[in-house]
Amino acid sequence: MSDEKTANMVLRSVYLPQDLDANLRDLAFQSEKSKNELIRELVQEALPSYKYPDGGTAVPASSKGEKTANMVLRSVYVPQELDGNLRQLAFKSEMSKNELIRELVQEALKSRGYSAHGKPGKPNTRVVKPSKTTGADANADG
Repeated sequence: MSDEKTANMVLRSVYLPQDLDANLRDLAFQSEKSKNELIRELVQEALPSYKYPDGGTAVPASSKGEKTANMVLRSVYVPQELDGNLRQLAFKSEMSKNELIRELVQEALKSRGYSAHGKPGKPNTRVVKPSKTTGADANADG
């Protein structure tokens, strides 16, 4: 990303399970987007439907407290307003922004019909397979 595009953005780092990272790589390649762009899009997509723990339905905390040994560190630029929303929601949900971003990415992938971990899923789960590449990797930022 150029300095101009990131001027009003905040750099966030998030640990992703290796299988989720691989699925994101394949989906990003298929949709001709960077992983950075895809993660930002997925977080923005899932955030409006996220429910606070005291508001009834909550996003499952499946990754809460997960060790980072089997995870990949990714950095993503997010708009300042989105970062503020993530900070407030993470505080109210009593989880880190890292955990929240990971949960939101997984929820957005599920809502699109993808298995967040690349495992066989529900009937509408689509398996993302990378296309054959010619030349340099189209996903240079991660």
